[in-house]
Amino acid sequence: MEASLKIHFASLFLANQLGLVSLQEIVSEADQRIIEADQPEPWLIKVSAESHFSDLPSFITSEDQVVATEGLRRLLRAWSAGTIGDEHFKHGCRTLLIMTGERSRWHEDLLWMDDDFCLVESGIHAWEDAAKAIKRRFETLLENDSESSP
Repeated sequence: MEASLKIHFASLFLANQLGLVSLQEIVSEADQRIIEADQPEPWLIKVSAESHFSDLPSFITSEDQVVATEGLRRLLRAWSAGTIGDEHFKHGCRTLLIMTGERSRWHEDLLWMDDDFCLVESGIHAWEDAAKAIKRRFETLLENDSESSP
């Protein structure tokens, strides 16, 4: 349970970095988990007590593949639902690319997407066409990832 809980909170912190979840939402969930736990984990109490989390970089990268996948999934879901705009989505994808680097299984796909963003910004491609291709590509990748996960 502790490992999956830590992955969940690491995913929430990444979502916060991507501008998808507020720090207050994370603290509220930590508070709730503490109330429900017989003996809460020390790191969970730290999340609840601090207005920032100093171990954030190591916390997020501790399970980077799972966390990066969930971050990408949340980002795509918010963009597809219209909760975030195109610029927010582009910024989030670039943030993921920088944060995960070459160690992520999504590196090549995020790099491809960033190249596509550059072509749009240069006026070579139309944003509408690029957006459709990006959504199709990542929905398929994330769907295949879900099917292959245990």
